[in-house]
Amino acid sequence: MIIETAVPPEEIERIANGLNLEIKVLEKSKRRIPLWKIEIKGSKEDLEVFLERLKRARAGA
Repeated sequence: MIIETAVPPEEIERIANGLNLEIKVLEKSKRRIPLWKIEIKGSKEDLEVFLERLKRARAGA
């Protein structure tokens, strides 16, 4: 799975903590707000948990 996000890679790593995921930064865009293109590999279950955590982190939950 490849995502584009304003969340820095360090925070992505913290969100993925405890999950069996491989995270690789592919690109950083040079806009006012940096966007990171990040590849995330893992099981479907771990990816679903990661995406839910990411959603909650961005919502401030």
